[in-house]
Amino acid sequence: MEQYGHVDYFKEIETAKSKFDGETKDYIIFRNLLLDSKKQVTDYSSILLNAKLEIKNPKYLGWIESQLSNSRHAFSKEELSTQLTDITQGITNWESAIKKNLGSIVYVDIWASWCAPCIAEFPYSEKLIARYKNENVKFIFISIDEDSEKWMRSLTRNIHVTESVDHYRMDKSSGLCKFLDIPPIPRYLVIDRTGRIVSLDAYRPSEPLLISEIDKLLGR
Repeated sequence: MEQYGHVDYFKEIETAKSKFDGETKDYIIFRNLLLDSKKQVTDYSSILLNAKLEIKNPKYLGWIESQLSNSRHAFSKEELSTQLTDITQGITNWESAIKKNLGSIVYVDIWASWCAPCIAEFPYSEKLIARYKNENVKFIFISIDEDSEKWMRSLTRNIHVTESVDHYRMDKSSGLCKFLDIPPIPRYLVIDRTGRIVSLDAYRPSEPLLISEIDKLLGR
């Protein structure tokens, strides 16, 4: 255990899967979860959801579910008051954007027109939106462009889906950006049906594990 306890979690789980099976594999994955729970892991919710796909032991699964519930927290007043500009140049805030989508799982994409890796993910985002078009899953794209014209031109050129999607622009000095330590970008968040944070650093649209994470939140 100590040999594998100080490396990246996803390396840990791959090692456990390749070297062990059954209860031994479950125990090793679970012990590493306990180790990670004591560290400052940015995306612990995603790690927990990933472990749920591998572990069979009901006691361990019960612990994972309790951790998932406890790891979700609400945005602060400062973060909720972050001003957003919508595509009509209307002004709203992050609290209103969340309230608009209560009852749905929300996937948030924070990007900018000058960010090539952000743009490269858009085709995968469109496939993801199409996949969940009949589900309670919504998508919010937030640009940190300073120039609104560049933002709108990039939207028109690169994103061709409007259903279940909200588009906003926010200032890099905002409370939400400070909380998320943005930039760098791209950055992705997952928010549950109650508006609480599931993941502060979620999988990218191109990563297959994102689908597993969303499906779990939908109760599949």
